[in-house]
Amino acid sequence: MPVKEDYLERVVGEVEKLADKVAHLKTQLARQSGGPQLRYYWELEYLRKRFAEFKQCVEELEEADESRSKDLFKSVEMTWRDLEHTIEGLLRGLP
Repeated sequence: MPVKEDYLERVVGEVEKLADKVAHLKTQLARQSGGPQLRYYWELEYLRKRFAEFKQCVEELEEADESRSKDLFKSVEMTWRDLEHTIEGLLRGLP
């Protein structure tokens, strides 16, 4: 299924972009004083959970047949958008 394969390749690129943003977020948090990790604990925990969900969705998509792929495309997209939005929000909230 070429469309699914192209999509999965694009997802890998998006994951790399998100990983760069997360690395930047970690760097910004490390530079903060006053225990920002504690201040942002729940947001960071949410990101960890959503990344795990995202990974699971992508793995399911890789194994899915054509009939199930359409629903999984939606799940991957929604999870990815949520991750991106959350990371961007955290980055904007840091001084």
